[in-house]
Amino acid sequence: MGLVYSPITRGVPLLSAIERAQQRPGLGLRYLKAVLEERGVEVDIHDNLYNPAASLKVHEALNAGRYDLVGFHSTSASRKTACETISRLDADWYRGRVLAGGPGALHAGELLEAGVDVVVHGEGETAMVELLRAYSGDMPFSSIKGLSYIDGEGNRVDTGEPEPVDLTQLPFPSWERTEGGPTSGDMLNITLKRPFFVVMGSRGCPFRCGFCASHQLWRRRYRPRPVENVLDEVEWLISTHGARYVHFLDDIFGMSPGWADAFCDGMERRRLKVEFAVVLHPMSFKNERRRILGRLRDVGCRLVSLGAQSADPGVLRAIRRSPREPEGFREAVAVANELGIVSVLTFIFGLPGDTDDSIRRTVDFVNEVKPTVVDFHPLLYLPGSEIAESMDPSKFCRLTTEEINRWCMRASFEYYVLHGGGLRVLSYLVFRNPGWFVNLVPIGSYLAEYLGLMSDRRDTRRFL
Repeated sequence: MGLVYSPITRGVPLLSAIERAQQRPGLGLRYLKAVLEERGVEVDIHDNLYNPAASLKVHEALNAGRYDLVGFHSTSASRKTACETISRLDADWYRGRVLAGGPGALHAGELLEAGVDVVVHGEGETAMVELLRAYSGDMPFSSIKGLSYIDGEGNRVDTGEPEPVDLTQLPFPSWERTEGGPTSGDMLNITLKRPFFVVMGSRGCPFRCGFCASHQLWRRRYRPRPVENVLDEVEWLISTHGARYVHFLDDIFGMSPGWADAFCDGMERRRLKVEFAVVLHPMSFKNERRRILGRLRDVGCRLVSLGAQSADPGVLRAIRRSPREPEGFREAVAVANELGIVSVLTFIFGLPGDTDDSIRRTVDFVNEVKPTVVDFHPLLYLPGSEIAESMDPSKFCRLTTEEINRWCMRASFEYYVLHGGGLRVLSYLVFRNPGWFVNLVPIGSYLAEYLGLMSDRRDTRRFL
């Protein structure tokens, strides 16, 4: 079987430039590969996430007829590239044998029209095993939850809501011996070490932010893996693959203080030596922030990222966020800075209700709080999000794309040049992680591309 990650569509240039600079390997298909290999299925992964030209070549390998089945991972931003590749497959050879899944399943109709035979909604590990039985004639496709396909009479069939996967029963993702090496890793992460790997400690997010479509996939369910199971995987990555750095891909790492404490206890007990990065909610560990961040630092946490989005209370309310969050990430940044943990804040300009005044308020707040790294980027209208699907357009930001992009560049200039952010980053790299400087050449090309797109007057936010 062949499993394919498709790169982001050229029509989303700003997002594509950022993603290619991050270079984080995909995890979903590696779980599928591990599940299938347990059942004796040979699987190849074509990880083309960061190669825009790959979609023009991968069909040649697929058309060689090596695989009985081909599965495409898709997102809203990569689905058109996936559809392009699928449409070029030899119809006689692959009729009935093309699958697609991932967040892009939201666009099931578009995928089916492009030539996909079965679209898998939600998590794919259980569905993939059942699909193999269906293709073998052991069970009907209609009995598998979470599928969309065209039946023999040309009618679309949807088999209902998928059941959540039992995370305790999943094998560790399948990694090749050569993965995690010199080309892998988030080059924008100034704490990065290699070999670098990604780990999922939980799936889902209980929130429904107006700009995000996560609830479409996870149905607002948050499911942590057992702490010991996560530690087993980290230990396996260290002993088997020589991991020196792990990025936890959880939407929110360690939602409860109890889970975070148990994780730190286990890292200490097992004496695991690995550095890692996590994503936190602005209100994470609200009453125990200093204690828990201190424990995480002691067991290897080098970076905490917080999706702040805005410091304006009105804008935060408009996207279903709490107006109290700015004080939360003010404290989180202060604690992280005091502990020597790199703090990263990300902000979105162009949210519903944003004005020059609200953005100015956010920029002034960031200049005052002084995280180690801050990222300002324009809103992307993500299919499946409330903003893209159902919000009253009259509530949208009235600033033009050009004005929003100008604010992003101005905010970055103020922070990194006028308020010392660049010196803080440089100081960290020189004294704490000088090996990062090998990334300067590729980062320079991506930065030039990014700045060029930010000065582009076209609307780079829309990819519906």
